[in-house]
Amino acid sequence: MSAFLPVFGPPKRLGLVLVPCLLSAFMIGWLAYLPHQTIRHDEMIEYYDVDALSYEALKQQMEDRGPRHSYGSVGLTEWSVSWNWACQVSVRTRILLPRHTDPEAMSIRQRQNWTAFTMALRLHERTHQHHFLQAAREIAKNRCIGADYILRYWVAETHLFDLRTEHGRREGLVLRF
Repeated sequence: MSAFLPVFGPPKRLGLVLVPCLLSAFMIGWLAYLPHQTIRHDEMIEYYDVDALSYEALKQQMEDRGPRHSYGSVGLTEWSVSWNWACQVSVRTRILLPRHTDPEAMSIRQRQNWTAFTMALRLHERTHQHHFLQAAREIAKNRCIGADYILRYWVAETHLFDLRTEHGRREGLVLRF
């Protein structure tokens, strides 16, 4: 009768199954007890000067002195998100904006339009900056697991933002003189 009863015993290679399971449990426990990661943010805002008083001259100065892009952008947000083996996340952002050196020489209407334009531009570039700060927050929250995928998502999101807003034009980023 014992020939019909299955005999269960320990697997011959118990270590091949047990070791990865124990390592996985250790890693999950270790991640759970890591302190909340802070994000280091180095922010730089730079300006390039313009002084023209006519629309065409101002447009030409921003094109000549502003960021080098094929799509005619007058503002720019550069970014870098990085992390290390201990999941210390850092973000570097650099925003480049135009600054009029003599706004008092403008008419009241020109000055109002310039102020509205630069405020819309600043908001647009700050939104790009927010995307990469959000990427850093999510990377830290996930303890750097899937960090590359998180970053790619936010890169795509910032490109979609430019497409949806036509690089800010739908948000009022239009200079009228």
